[in-house]
Amino acid sequence: MLNAEKTDENLFTRLLYLEQKLRLMLNPKEDNHNELLEIIHNLTGDVHHGHSNLIEFGARIREATEAAQIILKQEWSRVKHGDI
Repeated sequence: MLNAEKTDENLFTRLLYLEQKLRLMLNPKEDNHNELLEIIHNLTGDVHHGHSNLIEFGARIREATEAAQIILKQEWSRVKHGDI
């Protein structure tokens, strides 16, 4: 069980840092960017409040990875075609 008592404070601080770093790197006008930010925000909240078990945590991580892959593919295609 992931709960606030067992969560390492340094890990949670790192998650918050990474969430904010992603927020700065992504475009809030893009729906898929907002979807990724929401997934990461919920993941961070679940870890902090202990609302997730390891199976749910793994599923949320996979969801974040899939959302990020879509964004990266779109951005790579955009850059590759010179749409900078």
